[in-house]
Amino acid sequence: MRAESDKAASGGGGVSIEENLGLLPQYRLVREIGRGEYGVVSLASRQGAFFAVKTVRRVSGSGVAGGDPYERELRGVRLVSRLPRIEGLVRIHDFAEAPDGSTFAYAMDLADPEREEAGPMDAGYRPRTLASVIDAEVALPLDECLSIAIRVAGALVQLQRRHVIHRDIKPGNIVFIGGKAVLADIGLVVDAREASSIVGTPGYAPPERLGSAAGDVFGLGKTLYRISTGRLPAEEGLPPCVEADIDAPFFWKWMLILSKATARDPALRYRSAKGFLRDLRRLRRLVSLRSRTARRVGAALVAVFALVFAFPAIWNHSRFVIWTMMTQEMRDHFPLPYPYSLFRPFLVSKDAPPRPDRRLPSVERALKGVNDAVDNAVRDVGGDARRADEKAKRRARADARKDRNDK
Repeated sequence: MRAESDKAASGGGGVSIEENLGLLPQYRLVREIGRGEYGVVSLASRQGAFFAVKTVRRVSGSGVAGGDPYERELRGVRLVSRLPRIEGLVRIHDFAEAPDGSTFAYAMDLADPEREEAGPMDAGYRPRTLASVIDAEVALPLDECLSIAIRVAGALVQLQRRHVIHRDIKPGNIVFIGGKAVLADIGLVVDAREASSIVGTPGYAPPERLGSAAGDVFGLGKTLYRISTGRLPAEEGLPPCVEADIDAPFFWKWMLILSKATARDPALRYRSAKGFLRDLRRLRRLVSLRSRTARRVGAALVAVFALVFAFPAIWNHSRFVIWTMMTQEMRDHFPLPYPYSLFRPFLVSKDAPPRPDRRLPSVERALKGVNDAVDNAVRDVGGDARRADEKAKRRARADARKDRNDK
């Protein structure tokens, strides 16, 4: 995926675009988009989708430290092509090798263009890598650094579970596909149990230089240090650039995590990407929690201020509603709240007859009702007493008549 133009080009080692046709005939090669010492990257299409097809040719006398580049990359491509789909790792769609073993080609996802307005068919197409982003922006916000870190570290965890290591993690080998960071350039990928050569990019390779899971963590840590502080690995110890997001919450904790990932002593470093990823996810939860808490506190303050400023209006309107339900006599003794008092002449006239007591009973009517109830109760009590007295008199008269009859 990474254009090979960043490598030193040499004359006879390259391959022509036509040499791809026989290896991957299902792809229509459009044009060359990158060339290096041992291979060429071409823009290809298949069923309306664009891909990057890289062809590598064996070059006689190309043995260097770390082994034959052809065999080394062929081994990495074969290893990655057999892996299941891993988020954060470039995907190999097709792979083929010439029968005579002189050339092999593989198709992979095409990186996003460096310029958003450009497309893959534009002559100036260049892949968008983390290195090109840093060249333009110097340093990235902490939230964006965390997203890249968690995605790439997650890919490393999946690789290391299968005993696979990358051995060359750096900003130029992380590309963007669909707007998401993806670990690319699989030329040095190897089974961790077979890693014995000294490879990697100075500044991003661990001090011990031998490929290992901890070495991949070191390379990713240096890459994240580069994109978050704006400083090159050789400038370690200098304060972050002015473009760095040092005012972000928990930036200090981010730097502590990176310092552990890039410790020169392997014993002090994360032993694998699993522990590194765990700490990164914890940090993201802290950042997210702080952000959510800040939003909730802000919403609560807005609600409190709105209530404080709205309460007088609500209270005055409630008083006005009560005022409109009063009789004329009560209105004369009940002040109309501001600003409704400005419109009192238009609301009711003092000379108007009293309103009927249909909504809110007047005080006088309420007191009259109480008096009537008391009077009725008194009358009821008096009537009961009179009836009892009359009944007693009738009983006495009946007893007197009975005594006379007996005599």
